[in-house]
Amino acid sequence: MKIKLVALSESSNIFGGIASEHIEDIKDGTTIRKLLGILAAKYAKFKELVFNPGTQRLTGTTSLVLNGYLLNPDEGLETPLRDCDTITFVPIIGDG
Repeated sequence: MKIKLVALSESSNIFGGIASEHIEDIKDGTTIRKLLGILAAKYAKFKELVFNPGTQRLTGTTSLVLNGYLLNPDEGLETPLRDCDTITFVPIIGDG
């Protein structure tokens, strides 16, 4: 099954310098958390900026949007993915 990944703005380098959009092939039944672990293993910058595979948590610098809906970072990671889903990685911009 194919998932579209989109990295916006400062997140655009999280896929190892490849384009800010690409398609990832994953197995049926893969959750968002599992996909994040796969991406962290493939891309050092992704591991640094988005997902810590040791804690299995987001790093807090990026929000995830699944098909136009902002994901809850605690509960949303267990969401199973479906063919043709789009995940957008949006950097969190702090005030001050």
